[in-house]
Amino acid sequence: MKKCSRCKIIKNINKFYFNKSQKDGKDNQCKKCKKEYRIKHSETNKIKQKENHKNNPLKRIYYDAKKRAKKKNIEFNIKLEDLNFPKLCPVLQIPLFVSGSKCTNNSPTIDRINNNEGYIKDNVLIVSFKANTIKNNSTIEELEKILNFYKQYVR
Repeated sequence: MKKCSRCKIIKNINKFYFNKSQKDGKDNQCKKCKKEYRIKHSETNKIKQKENHKNNPLKRIYYDAKKRAKKKNIEFNIKLEDLNFPKLCPVLQIPLFVSGSKCTNNSPTIDRINNNEGYIKDNVLIVSFKANTIKNNSTIEELEKILNFYKQYVR
């Protein structure tokens, strides 16, 4: 039997998580209290992350790009100071803003100008999600073909 440090109820030892660092090998909080604690704090952390993202979107997209580069094994040598956050998308001239946790057409993103290169200083710029999606993995030649094709239908 063991007393939970949170709810102060004496419970069977198997109502506690195993923890190598404790003398008896069990956590001081019972499983129920530990779960409630995790749920409460995960919601708090999500709210803090959203606020931080709205207050400093450049930091968020920088660290997201860094994670993507590591995951895809792409070179990444830019610094946060290397990035310039424009008010308008340089491609589509639409305002850039963070609207919460969902990505919208106006959300700022880091674009690799040449997709064959990594996130390096002269190969990245901040553009709208819409512009980045349109470009995606296309080459300039492919984009020109699309433009020329649709020009004949739109007058």
